[in-house]
Amino acid sequence: MSRFGSFSARLYRGEVSYDIVGRRKWWYALSGIILLAAICGLGIRGLNLGIEFKGGAEFKVPASSCTIPQVRDAVSAANVQNAKVIELGNKSIQVTTEALTPLQSTNVVTQLSTTCNVGRDSIGVQLVGPTWGGEITKKALLG
Repeated sequence: MSRFGSFSARLYRGEVSYDIVGRRKWWYALSGIILLAAICGLGIRGLNLGIEFKGGAEFKVPASSCTIPQVRDAVSAANVQNAKVIELGNKSIQVTTEALTPLQSTNVVTQLSTTCNVGRDSIGVQLVGPTWGGEITKKALLG
């Protein structure tokens, strides 16, 4: 039997004990340090709110038809700045942007369709407004 297995078996049988309650101040201090690190992490980095809360546009292109640099170039050609392009497994490439007008959205789909040589129907489009996210955030803060 492994060393850990024998220790846990002896602990279970009551042959060995560990004084957790007697060292409660140490455990409180450890919990406090972990909690402080988590709060500092939130304070320094903040929350990374997704498209559901900020609003924006999301386009998905089949990965087999395009590469990430080609998708970036197509989105830039549609005059859209600050687009985030990531590959979702080997199935599709996702482009996330800030809120777009219908004309800008149509331009992005056209550019992606032309660049990646796929039909417009193959490109998944999701336009999300910030209203829902604002309502949820407000409810969470107010209780």
